[in-house]
Amino acid sequence: MLKLYHNDMSSCAQKVRLCLAEKGLEWESKHLDLRAGEHQQPWYVKLNPRAVVPTLIDGDIVIPESNVINEYLDERFPNPPLKPGTPFGRAKMRLWTKQLDEGVHDAGIAVISFALAFRQQYLSRGEAGKKMLENIPDPIKRERRRDVIEKGLDSIHFSIAIARMLALYDDMEDALAEHRFLVSDDYTIADAAFTPYVLRRSPRHHGRARKPSARARLVSPPAAAAEFPVSDHALGQRKISHTDEAVRPRELA
Repeated sequence: MLKLYHNDMSSCAQKVRLCLAEKGLEWESKHLDLRAGEHQQPWYVKLNPRAVVPTLIDGDIVIPESNVINEYLDERFPNPPLKPGTPFGRAKMRLWTKQLDEGVHDAGIAVISFALAFRQQYLSRGEAGKKMLENIPDPIKRERRRDVIEKGLDSIHFSIAIARMLALYDDMEDALAEHRFLVSDDYTIADAAFTPYVLRRSPRHHGRARKPSARARLVSPPAAAAEFPVSDHALGQRKISHTDEAVRPRELA
């Protein structure tokens, strides 16, 4: 059975769970407590050198990185397909998911969410919070997070992130004016990938009133509706229906 190291509130884990649900796949939940720093433990860093979630285990195969995981799942379990059937369609899909790795994720989660909420968790933990910060492997991400934690909404990264997310919403509205979902009239990996970002940080959070087309359409498939309850407060809080065992270092034995 597939195993997924994840966290309920992780946007990257949420989009992988969406793909698993869309394909009707059984999987074993390995939930990590990010606040406790379980993702930075040496045994997990052996699985995922970037010390992030999710990580997929398929037998003796280890796949990190959510966008890579979703493409792997679609090729490993091709029905129902979540990639377009044409080369051009797949290229369009990857141009969307590429945006996540090139700035959208960092803007929407690593900067905005931390500036608004998660920074307080670091500050309140004192030396333990400082240790978690220093354990971030990527020096660029570590120093950016340090600035956001120290300065909050006054960080230069915050205003840049807001501008990036507003540009994203404009692009999404333009795409959805042409077809039902981001790439075409069919639901794809791109739609699963962007759903957590649309629901977690909608345009109204950034002082802009917009038509709710992206929010409404991306959450319309049954799997998305189950993963993300209607209430913003309940975002990502669904009960995991799979076997949810406590994670221990013995997993690597």
